[in-house]
Amino acid sequence: MSYNTDPYRQQYGQGWEQQGQPSPYGQPYGQPGYGQQGYGGMQPYGGYYGVEPENPGPGWIALILSLIALGLGLGLAIWGALAYVDIVREVGTEFDSETLPDHLQGELLTVGLTAMGQLVPTVLGIISLVLAGRAMGKRGSKGTGGFALAIALAAPVICFVVFMAILIPEMPA
Repeated sequence: MSYNTDPYRQQYGQGWEQQGQPSPYGQPYGQPGYGQQGYGGMQPYGGYYGVEPENPGPGWIALILSLIALGLGLGLAIWGALAYVDIVREVGTEFDSETLPDHLQGELLTVGLTAMGQLVPTVLGIISLVLAGRAMGKRGSKGTGGFALAIALAAPVICFVVFMAILIPEMPA
């Protein structure tokens, strides 16, 4: 058996030689293949073969979705609260849609549509929660996944507080 005398090749090897294929020089290279331990049970320098850093993408996707859900929810809450304030200022809290003046019918429609529109940020928030939970299980995206989880959990509370902060000062005593 002949040995390769090139120190660079002995220390680092080549990818096709590590997989058990013969080198173009006709010599098999004795380094273990992918996922196997090195000589004498020792691991190669730098850790295990084939360990790559994990993709931080799922955490960022969850973070972006939770921020979109928060922004959309806040926008709808503010828009709906301002429309409801217009109704409360003119007719008070005791009204129905048939006795409401015609110029406020559009405001009532806005309140209803913004309330139904809150389903969109709710769905985005649920998707973000799932993605954030999965991202926290991965080594490369724990931080962004945790931040996305916190935002997705706090977003409905923040939207409700903003809605009530706009509406309560206008309520009759």
